[in-house]
Order: sequence, then structure tokens, then C-alpha cells
Amino acid sequence: MLPTDYEVVILGDSNVGKTALISRYIKDETPERGQPTVGAEFLVKTICEPHLNTKLKIWDTAGQKW
Repeated sequence: MLPTDYEVVILGDSNVGKTALISRYIKDETPERGQPTVGAEFLVKTICEPHLNTKLKIWDTAGQKW
């Protein structure tokens, strides 16, 4: 199997659901409204397919104007 790693950064304004989107994809759950992200956090998702393992490091950023 060939390992493949990617980093993905989710950007957007405050309170648009970036953290909820990532939680839904990684953990298959919709979180209750929580605390805003401070700085940046990341979660990792590994996708296993025949002949290929893909690791996604998904960065969740604080809502800011970019």
C-alpha cells in the first residue's frame, strides 16, 4: 500500500459551521453549539482503500476575515 498524506485548511467567517462540518466528516456526529475555535485545531481522518491509505489532516481555523 502506498501512504498518501494531505493537509486541508478550512477557512471562513465566524459562526458559519466550519467545526460542525469537520466533526460531521471525521466523527460522523453533529456537535451541539459549542465554544468558538481559538487559533487553529486539527483532526485526522485515515481513509483505507485497497492499494492506498490516505491520511487527511484537517485544520479547523478560527473565523476571521481572510
